[in-house]
Amino acid sequence: MPKRSADENRIVNLPAPILRFLGAAGTGDTMAVLADVALSPDRLYRVVEEVGGCIAWGGALELAPADDILITVERPMEIDTEAQMVASILAKKKTAGATHVVIDIPVGPSTKVRTPELAEHVGASFKVVGERIGLRLETVTTQALGPIGYGIGPRLEALDVLSVLRCEPGAPADLREKSLMLAGRLLEMTGVEPASRGYEAARRTLDSGAALKRFDRIMDAQGRREMPPQAPLRRSVAAGQSGRIAQIDCWEISRIAKRAGAPSNASAGVKLYKSIGDKVMRGEPIFEIHAESDSQLQAALEYGNSVRRLVRYDEDP
Repeated sequence: MPKRSADENRIVNLPAPILRFLGAAGTGDTMAVLADVALSPDRLYRVVEEVGGCIAWGGALELAPADDILITVERPMEIDTEAQMVASILAKKKTAGATHVVIDIPVGPSTKVRTPELAEHVGASFKVVGERIGLRLETVTTQALGPIGYGIGPRLEALDVLSVLRCEPGAPADLREKSLMLAGRLLEMTGVEPASRGYEAARRTLDSGAALKRFDRIMDAQGRREMPPQAPLRRSVAAGQSGRIAQIDCWEISRIAKRAGAPSNASAGVKLYKSIGDKVMRGEPIFEIHAESDSQLQAALEYGNSVRRLVRYDEDP
């Protein structure tokens, strides 16, 4: 094995710490709308053996008990440091028995990682730690000028996922494309598909309905749940000006969703009417807040009104 430099062996320290939010819905929160995610280790292995995959909550498995405790502290304080983020993600992957991992690093003005330089540092940390614990790992840097999909909150995000899997005409195109890209990279990385053929294989799987059929089997194996009803209280928020949307602040829109009750209330959150690149007229509804209580709806509306630049337009300075 060739000798590596000291730089290649060290865990990279960012020039500035990342102190960002934990979002309005994690993968487990979203999957919990559709199926049971609190699987015991024995049940998890049975599900994987039966259908080839699962989406489970790590806390029920005690894959990383110390991390579970830290998350309960970090979530209400809206803290997510770079070192803890790397440790949290990779500890669960390794303990669950993963051998190949693709890490998406969204880069944008309102994401955890603001610049390509920071993305490079974070990616290096993932790769160094992954190598040391025996994971074959690749990172993918993607541009994030706003949220992916239309929903922010467990139920609304689950609807986006089902819409993509069902290949519905109105499914969020950005969620579809990002999913295909990441799935394609993993297919290539594991040797299932040759280089540059993974995306097309993933697209065929999705468009043929095979991906939906497999997801249906996963939900049944884990314990399918009935989709919760739409939140009883909804209020649309209008655009403050006309123009073409250039950015939507991911952090602030997530904080609005959290004030509306997400993820504790599965039906709470924010539904976007417009995405990056869309034209909007002043006074036209741009997003809708979903809440289960009047106090949460008002808290979300008041916070949304206090945010100076939730949406930026092409002509903004």
